Amino acid sequence: MSRRIPNVISRQPAQLPLQLTPVSKLSLSVRRLLRLLVVTLALFIIAVGVGVTLRAVVMPKVTAQIGDTVTIDSLHLTVAAAGWVAEHKHSDDTNEITLTPVQTDESVVDVSSGYAMPAAMMPGMPEEGLRRLRMVVTLSNTGDRSQTVSAADFEIVAADGQRWLPLAIGSFRNQHLAPGQAVEGVLFADIPADTPDLGIVWTRRTGEVRLPLGTAPGHDPSHS
Repeated sequence: MSRRIPNVISRQPAQLPLQLTPVSKLSLSVRRLLRLLVVTLALFIIAVGVGVTLRAVVMPKVTAQIGDTVTIDSLHLTVAAAGWVAEHKHSDDTNEITLTPVQTDESVVDVSSGYAMPAAMMPGMPEEGLRRLRMVVTLSNTGDRSQTVSAADFEIVAADGQRWLPLAIGSFRNQHLAPGQAVEGVLFADIPADTPDLGIVWTRRTGEVRLPLGTAPGHDPSHS
């Protein structure tokens, strides 16, 4: 007699339905903002790179000499005089400071063959190891619109890329030049002694002028 085998139905555990966690609107907004920032930054970097390249290609660079008059965008510049202040301090008897004319032929500057300037026109003295340059600058506006001029437009630049800005003791002030207006001022800069291949660099938005200065005078042991 055969036995009846009962049907065994295996029951698999019930599977829960797959649940998707919705991304919050805040997360989507943050992602969009980050993408926008990345794109904006990339465009800014590209624009800066293009601007620097165009500036290097388009902006003219002119070399002039002390006493020349050069023009950039209707603004005339004349560096009428430039001289190095002698290393020794001025005499109380004469109340004058000795200036040595700039030499641009790389020859050694003789500090004994200078000219005098009233000490009141240059307060203070350069620190040890520095030589002070004095520049008389004239700017005139021959255009039909006002232009802003600044002492920060001038730098003393060496061939190796070192740069020095004018000192605050100068008489040249930042100001607006109306059409037909001119201004004259004195700029000072302290440069390490014996620095070679120096030049006065005047930079405007549309051009650059370089006036060679040669080498800053070295230390004179006779005045130590």
